[in-house]
Amino acid sequence: MCLSEEQQILRTSIKDFVKRYVVPKLNEIKNGKFPRDVLRELGKNGFFNVMIPGFGVQDSYSYSLIVEELASASPSLAWLYVTHVAAAYALSRMGSEDQRSQYIEKMADGRLLSTIAITEPVSGATAAAVQTKAELTGQTWTINGSKTFITMASDADIFIIMARSSSEKPVFTDFILRSDDRGVSRSASLKGSGMPGIGWGELFFENVETGQDRVLGNRDEGIKIIPTIAKVFTIGAASISLGIMDMLNENVLEHIKERKINGSSLSSFQIVQDRYLHMYTNDQAASALIYRAAINDDIKLAYAAKVFATEKAIENAVAASRLFGANGYESSVGITSYIDDALAVPLHFINNDVLTGLFMNSV
Repeated sequence: MCLSEEQQILRTSIKDFVKRYVVPKLNEIKNGKFPRDVLRELGKNGFFNVMIPGFGVQDSYSYSLIVEELASASPSLAWLYVTHVAAAYALSRMGSEDQRSQYIEKMADGRLLSTIAITEPVSGATAAAVQTKAELTGQTWTINGSKTFITMASDADIFIIMARSSSEKPVFTDFILRSDDRGVSRSASLKGSGMPGIGWGELFFENVETGQDRVLGNRDEGIKIIPTIAKVFTIGAASISLGIMDMLNENVLEHIKERKINGSSLSSFQIVQDRYLHMYTNDQAASALIYRAAINDDIKLAYAAKVFATEKAIENAVAASRLFGANGYESSVGITSYIDDALAVPLHFINNDVLTGLFMNSV
């Protein structure tokens, strides 16, 4: 893609950041340690600002470049980056002036880490089926319920949650809760086969009392958070998968050039050439679609980019394992971890099956 001078500088900066701050922490992240210090450095270096009104340029393609570079080194870190940026974006777009002044600067520089908590044990990824309840008595809201499969459940400072705010009709209200609010508890009991270190877990709300100052947006209009964050989520998820493909392609190309059978490199065999060509094409096609989605306001392109990139990343990961042969199944090589990471992305940041319905509604 043709990058502006500012985007070229940004890409160089994030590459340098990855070498300086991410690579030294890769083993810790892969072993499940939450990378709070790295996220803090992302904030200090201004990388959270890119999608926060008033702090950055709000350039969706620059955002995509950051996510791609992070994911090519650590898909887990990129996952955390997308989650936090989406929550900050939602608060900056939907929040009151007081809420923005209280939280946004600290979210932009990484002092406060944030996540969005919608998924529940019963409703799954269907926002309209949320069962967590918020009851208003006078000026006080009382919240009861739970959330599951929440990124940063164990480590976030700020939770943006959706709760059912009427017993008579299916309407919802969004709230800003803090980890130290009375009645908020959490568990990091969930462990996926991929994406280590994302603090995946559950949230529990037991008679959490909060005021009107914690309502995000308008009462009974909480469902609006979905279209608000849709582009940030989908472009981010697509870019995570693109970063996974970038690293897979780099590893595979090196392998097929160096690995020899009867004196001939793997890259000299036509079936290997064909498989690598398809991997390369998937990567480039995903990159082009993400670019189009980022620079256009048509949300259908963002939906399509997410579905295409996430599915092709899985395809490329499986192809890479085949090109590595038995070596690709050996854990130290790392190909199997990319398969597990790639499988996670279609299920999150708006599940691909849910996304299909949203796409058709937007056509």
